[in-house]
Amino acid sequence: MPFPSTGCEPCRTRRVKCDETQPVCKRCARTCTACYGARQAFSMVHTENPYASGRKKRPRGPRSTKEVGLATKLDCILTRSPFDLQTEAVAFYVHYYLQGKGDAPPLVQSAMDDVELTLSSKAPCQVLYLAVSTLALAVFSRVRQHPQAASEASIKYQQLLQALQVRLRALDQNNIDTCLLANFFMSMYEDSLHRPDPTTKTATSRTLRSLPHQEGALAILKFWRDHLSTKQPATKVIKHTRRSAIKRALVGNFALPEWIVDGASFGEQGLELEYDSILARISNARHALSRIIKQMNNLQPASTDQASTLKILYSETQDIDRALQDWKIRFPSAWSARRHTLPGSQSSSTEFFYSSSIHSHESPACAAVWLRYYSSRMLVNSTCLTILELLEPDTGGITEDQFLEYLSCIKEMSDGLASTIPFSLERFAIINNIVVVGMTENTKPSLGTLAINPLSIASSIRHVDMEHKLWFKSQLARIGRETGYGLFESAMTNEWLDF
Repeated sequence: MPFPSTGCEPCRTRRVKCDETQPVCKRCARTCTACYGARQAFSMVHTENPYASGRKKRPRGPRSTKEVGLATKLDCILTRSPFDLQTEAVAFYVHYYLQGKGDAPPLVQSAMDDVELTLSSKAPCQVLYLAVSTLALAVFSRVRQHPQAASEASIKYQQLLQALQVRLRALDQNNIDTCLLANFFMSMYEDSLHRPDPTTKTATSRTLRSLPHQEGALAILKFWRDHLSTKQPATKVIKHTRRSAIKRALVGNFALPEWIVDGASFGEQGLELEYDSILARISNARHALSRIIKQMNNLQPASTDQASTLKILYSETQDIDRALQDWKIRFPSAWSARRHTLPGSQSSSTEFFYSSSIHSHESPACAAVWLRYYSSRMLVNSTCLTILELLEPDTGGITEDQFLEYLSCIKEMSDGLASTIPFSLERFAIINNIVVVGMTENTKPSLGTLAINPLSIASSIRHVDMEHKLWFKSQLARIGRETGYGLFESAMTNEWLDF
C-alpha cells in the first residue's frame, strides 16, 4: 500500500525528520505516537466511523487562540495520539508484533508472518482488519495498562464472531485464508485474556479458553482438504495453520486426526516436512500414552495387554528420537552454533542468562530452529522415561543405566536450550568477536513468539531438573508479561503443571 513520502503528520507537527519507516515511523513509535502512515494502511479499521473513514467531514468551528494553545499543550503532555484508540493500538501492534523475520527458515514461520503480507497484497477485508484490531486492542490493554482498550477489544471480538460466522457459511477458496487468519487471531485473543491465578491447583484454564478456535481451525482445514485441495494448492496460511494445530495438540495432549499427519499433502517439503511429521508423531505417541495411564489404577503395574502396548510406544519414541537426530544432521552449516562465555561481571546474572555458557547464531530465527530441536528431544526422552517407569523390570522395565542415560540426554538438551534462549531474545550480541551484553531489556514481541513454544514444552516436562525448569518458567512468564499474552505469564503459578 502507498505511504506518504513527505513524512508523517506527527513528525511534521513536531518539526523533526521522519524516517519514513513503514507502516509506522520509528520515531513516532518510540514516543508512543501513532503514525499517520499507519492510519492509511489500516483505513478499513474505521469503516464503522464515518468521520475517520473520510465519508463525512468533521464539523469545524472557530477556535480561540487560548483553546488552540491548550490543545497543543495537551498533545505534548499526553502519550496518546490524536487518533482514536483503535488506530493507536493497531499501529502499536503492527510495529512491534508483525515485524517480518526476513529470510527466516520456513519451519519457524507461523500464521503471524502471513498477516502483514495478506493485508498489503489483497483487497481490504473487513473481517481480517477486525481480527487484527481485536487482538491489538487486547494486547495494548495489557502492555500499556489501558482498561478502555480491553473493553473495546471485547466489543470488537463479538463483532468478529458474527462477521466470521457469515463468512464460514460461504467458505470457498477465495476466503479460506481470511477465515483461518481470523480464527488464529481469535485464539490468540483468548490466550491474551488469561490472568494468572497463583492460588489455582489445576491447569484446565491453560487450554480450554481457546479450544473452540482450535477445533474450528481443524474444521476449516478439513473442508479445504475434502473440497478445495484438488483445485487450490495449500497456501502458506493453510500450512501454518496445520503447524499451529499440531503444536496445540502436543501441548494440550489432544489426538490428531489421521488426515493432518502427512505434511506432503499440505505442500510441505524438506526440513519443514520432516520436523512437522516428527511433531505429529510425538503428539500421537503421547496421546496414546496418556490413554494408557488413565486406564491404569494409580499407576499400578501394567497389565499384559497394556505392557505390550507400552513396548510398542517405547519403540516408536526411540525411533522418533533417532529421526530428530537425523533431522539435525541435515541443518545447513549457516545454522551452526558458536559457543561463548559471558564476561565475568555478568556470569552470575540469572535474570537473562542461565549460566556463563551461551550460544550465538547467524540470526535469532536460526537460533529458533535449535530451540525446537532441543525442546523436542527433551520431550521425547522424557516420554521414553515415563513409558519405562510404567513397566515392571521383568516386562522390559527401566534399568538404572537407562534411567541415567535418559536423564543425561534431557540435561544436555536443557543446557543447549538455556544457552540459546538469550541470543534468540537478543540479550547479547557479538561485536568484533566480543560478547556485548544488554542489547535489550524488554522482550521484542516478534522474537518472543519464536521462543514461546519451545519454552512452553521445556517448562512442562516433569523429568527436567528443577533448576532448569524454574529458569525456563521465569523466561516464559517474562515473555508473557512483556508481550501481553497472559496465558504464558501464568508459567510461574501452580496452574502451569507438568505433562
